[in-house]
Amino acid sequence: MRKNYIRLFFSIISIVIIVMIAEILVFVVSSVIIDKKWKERIFEQYMISFSNRVAEMGNEMTSYDLFASLMEMAPDRISGVILRDKEGHVVLSMGRTSRGEYIPQVTRDTVSGSEFRTDSMRVPDEFSISVNSSQNVERESVQKPQVVFEATTYRDGRDIMIQNIDIRPSGLEGKEVIELPEGMSESEIAGTIMFVEDGNVTGFLDIVVFDLNFYGPTNLLIHLISFVFILFLPVALLFTLISGYIVSKNSSKSINEVNNALSSLANGEYDVHLDYNMLKSDESMEIAKSISSLARDLSRHSQSRREWFKNISHDLNTPVTGMNLLLSGAEDGVFPIDRNLIESVKKENDTLMSRISSVSFYSTLQDRGKDMKKRNIDVLELADSLLSGRSIVQFSAEDGLSFDGDYALSERAIKEVLDNAETYRKGGSVRWVVTKEGNFVVMRISNDGKLPSPRPQFFEPWARGDSSRHEGGSGLGLPICYQIMNLHGGDVSIDENGNTVTVTLRFPL
Repeated sequence: MRKNYIRLFFSIISIVIIVMIAEILVFVVSSVIIDKKWKERIFEQYMISFSNRVAEMGNEMTSYDLFASLMEMAPDRISGVILRDKEGHVVLSMGRTSRGEYIPQVTRDTVSGSEFRTDSMRVPDEFSISVNSSQNVERESVQKPQVVFEATTYRDGRDIMIQNIDIRPSGLEGKEVIELPEGMSESEIAGTIMFVEDGNVTGFLDIVVFDLNFYGPTNLLIHLISFVFILFLPVALLFTLISGYIVSKNSSKSINEVNNALSSLANGEYDVHLDYNMLKSDESMEIAKSISSLARDLSRHSQSRREWFKNISHDLNTPVTGMNLLLSGAEDGVFPIDRNLIESVKKENDTLMSRISSVSFYSTLQDRGKDMKKRNIDVLELADSLLSGRSIVQFSAEDGLSFDGDYALSERAIKEVLDNAETYRKGGSVRWVVTKEGNFVVMRISNDGKLPSPRPQFFEPWARGDSSRHEGGSGLGLPICYQIMNLHGGDVSIDENGNTVTVTLRFPL
């Protein structure tokens, strides 16, 4: 039971662990995908709001109005922005990272020639410039939605005027390497606005969005799910221990019951009785039924084997005893050594040789399947060969019947049945009727008589309808017929109807 328990335990716990790993993977991948879609959606809504604002202003504004609109239209889900010059270097960082931390400032001079006037930007409180600073930047490979803000500019006194504004998706595909402040990753960028003024790229604005788990309810939900996963492991382990013990205990009873039955069969004890109350599963019940059927078959074969040894001894010993008596009588002068004595000895010898020939023929039948010489056999031709010298056989057949088979083996099978019918008939004639039924040529050979009760296994070697064994015959007639019919893909059966015994042979067409 211990081995079975350990095996079941590790099987169940392996399944539990695999399921948990799969759930964790699904959860993690789903979280990443949802977070990505969330940020892309926020960026998309942001750009729609910004485009509507630009349209309200008549597609013309100052540079101050441009950046003021960019900041004012940002929803509270946008955590910060990163301004990069036309070379992609970080110029200014505002707000917080996706995790809620201040975005570090990169402490270096703004690239000369930049058209961005950061000193004129009105920065809302929620986008206050971080007091943290760093001289380090990180390069990240990103593939994010990108929108082009294209316009023409002219100077109006001290102001830079922006007109002919066109906001559209960039249509760029593939990844690009960008510069980010230290500690930030590409996953925090929801999208990028590329500024094109008078046909020249002047800079980029990266939009940073809060992670989903930054918000209280979402964060709580994630922690609850994580807690459930952590709690589930010991619960699953405990469940596995208990269920494994129960299953292994029940299965051990079934296994022991089956094992004891098989051990009895192996020791030659065929009177096997299984306790079906000990078998707890449908599979065990099926195995038990198969074992019971096997026990019956083995018992029958054992009985048949004992009968085989007894009968073959009797059948082979009878002619030998007869010859021994004749020869001893001749030696003692009881019988004269004349033609009658020689004919009597020859008769006993012929009987012995016939029975030995039947034994030899039967033992080699199983190997004759590959050597069968099949051809089309005409039923009337076959009957002419078999009816010669059989005056008591009445034959009738439908016209034009034939089948494919080995002529010699088919003839032998029918001969054995006819011989058997003639030997055991209780008066009257033997009837041989041939018909076509479906895809078979069916031969029915009948004689007057009765089958013994209980019926022996007629198709087992040396089974006889006459248990007193005073009749002639080798006891191999029907078994030989049975094997030949199997080789042809047909079948043979024996039945009793009133005082008539009928053997039916079915040859495939």
